[in-house]
Amino acid sequence: MSIMKAKFFNNWVPKELNIFLMHKFLYKTPHYWGHTSKEGDTDNMFYATDLDVNDNLYKFLFMYFASTIKKDLELLRVYINIQHPGMNGRRHTDDGDITGVYMVTPTLAPGVGCLNIKTTPHDQLQVQFEQNKLCVFDAKQTHWADAPDDEPRITLTFKTREVKNGNN
Repeated sequence: MSIMKAKFFNNWVPKELNIFLMHKFLYKTPHYWGHTSKEGDTDNMFYATDLDVNDNLYKFLFMYFASTIKKDLELLRVYINIQHPGMNGRRHTDDGDITGVYMVTPTLAPGVGCLNIKTTPHDQLQVQFEQNKLCVFDAKQTHWADAPDDEPRITLTFKTREVKNGNN
């Protein structure tokens, strides 16, 4: 089975929707300490919140996500991660087939708060954290996120499975 090549979509949603989501996630959505990229890891914890897949806002964003990448998908989970300085993620892979990471908060300085995706055993792709960018990649690729150096870094993540032959 071949690995899907990572894809990137700048200015994924209208600016006003990005601002709405940033404010909603930072100030109006409770988030909880203790999330880790890898189960059992107590050294690299950050904040996260699972979002309701039946909420119309997240249904719309998922529909828009699937339309953007032109795939028939099933949504497994949708959640936000909130990292502050020092809250690095650990290398991990995801459940499902395709992961989408939407960068919600303002663009960070070059090399700061990057999303890292292993492309080969010896190489990785370092994706600059840019506000309103959607990153889509194979869920089985090892990846991790670096912490910001100042303000919180918020991502909205879609964990999905491809629908094959009309069902799974």
